[in-house]
Amino acid sequence: MPLPSPRRPEGKPKGIPFATSERVPFAFCPLATHKMLKALALFGLLGGAAIQASCSRSDREPPQPAAPAPVTRGQHVVVEARAAEFFEGRVLEVQADRLKVEQLDSGESHRVAIADAYVIGAGSAMPAAGQFAVCKRGAQKWQACRVEDAQRDSVRATSPTGETFSVAPSEALPASPVTVLNIRRHFERHALRRTFDTSLAKAGGPRVDPGWRAGPRERVIVRAKDGWFSAQIVEIEDDGYRVRFAADGRDGEAGRSSVIPEPPYKGVGPRRGGFVLVRPRTTAGAWMPHRVLGVDDDRVEVEDASAETRSVQRRDVVPLSN
Repeated sequence: MPLPSPRRPEGKPKGIPFATSERVPFAFCPLATHKMLKALALFGLLGGAAIQASCSRSDREPPQPAAPAPVTRGQHVVVEARAAEFFEGRVLEVQADRLKVEQLDSGESHRVAIADAYVIGAGSAMPAAGQFAVCKRGAQKWQACRVEDAQRDSVRATSPTGETFSVAPSEALPASPVTVLNIRRHFERHALRRTFDTSLAKAGGPRVDPGWRAGPRERVIVRAKDGWFSAQIVEIEDDGYRVRFAADGRDGEAGRSSVIPEPPYKGVGPRRGGFVLVRPRTTAGAWMPHRVLGVDDDRVEVEDASAETRSVQRRDVVPLSN
């Protein structure tokens, strides 16, 4: 006698399998093919039980992650304003998937996505050692961090610059997957910068002829508080020079050791693996240090502290001592 076909629930289009959340008898389980039903007739209830257990396992849905705590008006949150950059704010409005947040340290209002906001004191799980998180670093100040050790009463973490500090467990917020990616890249950039700065410190200053002296109206490069800048000699003094900076036209005093000629330099050139100062793209910019990756006839391949590479002309670099 042929076996009856299983009746499909009303509203189920033909050819579309039952939803996995529905409970169906084992005789109608998708795994119970015609051959399996014949086996059931031969081996009795034991085979049927095994088939039913198999169907039950396939019907189970994977556990769903817990939903984030709802955000309400008046709560304090930490917002990721830009990649791995954070501020603390107070929620003024909640609209669908966006918030209006007042930044506490400036009073400015921002419209942000709920996904970019972390509720302070929401009772979220404490991040574990080795995980990236968002840590409090003072009144209304938060920054990216990496947890080194997590105890019930204290969390020890490291900043992107390598500084180690401790905070209360409630002051180390677990980061979302997107924020973790941003923080990881932030740490990698700072690591590159520290390696670059360490090597640059060993390179020394510009390789200039010790007997060189600047002449009147000569174009030079002057070391200021925040870098090397293009300038012109206005007056030669007993212990240095009076110079006029190209960036803003202002005059200033500079000692002899703080003034060097513009390139090119005769008999001195860049070397692969060494460091150079590179002419800025605009007169207002500083001559920034770069690592030399390669040297061609009149071109130099260089890399800055962020690992960005470019090719410049040899006459646009000042070799540093190595």
